Amino acid sequence: MGITNKALIGTGNSMKVRAARVAFRKIGITDVQGVNVETKIPPQPVGLIETIAGALGRAVKTRELCEDCFTSGVESGILPYPSPTGYIVQQVAIVIDPMAKIGLGVSEGFELYEFEADKVSMGVELAEVSSDYRGGISIKENLGYIGYMTHGIITRFDLTVDALVMALKPWIHGDTFKLPSYVDYMNRFKEAFGIDL
Repeated sequence: MGITNKALIGTGNSMKVRAARVAFRKIGITDVQGVNVETKIPPQPVGLIETIAGALGRAVKTRELCEDCFTSGVESGILPYPSPTGYIVQQVAIVIDPMAKIGLGVSEGFELYEFEADKVSMGVELAEVSSDYRGGISIKENLGYIGYMTHGIITRFDLTVDALVMALKPWIHGDTFKLPSYVDYMNRFKEAFGIDL
């Protein structure tokens, strides 16, 4: 890579940190740490704009701690979608490099049942929604909802790696000169949607 061997991800969630280590290894970065950062986005974002804002806010707040590092934020949101039940869940990842270039990626998505989406849209985190299914087993930092529902075939870890690798695509391919700066993107985002990160 040549620029740095360090990346920070804006989370205290150990699963997301492990996923970031796998993703950043794709571009030769082996020192990846998680840091707790606060954003103004609710713990369970609803809608694509709020989900992107959560990931962007985490990446930007983390960059304030280390401008010479890669920084990143990942957020999982419930998105209205023209599916049979009306909602999917998808993760959004934002990566900012030491040159202030920004990349965005998303994971695979999965459909929620309507009653689950109703609970999540009222502020209940997705990991808590499935408590009736799992008899009190904690899945937030392990399998996640999708891991539990697919018996481990696809886990929250897998989706987090996917989203981060998609965001890292320009660094993997080597065409980061085509990317905007995070400041330009952040300003356009705030102006378009009126969301304070």
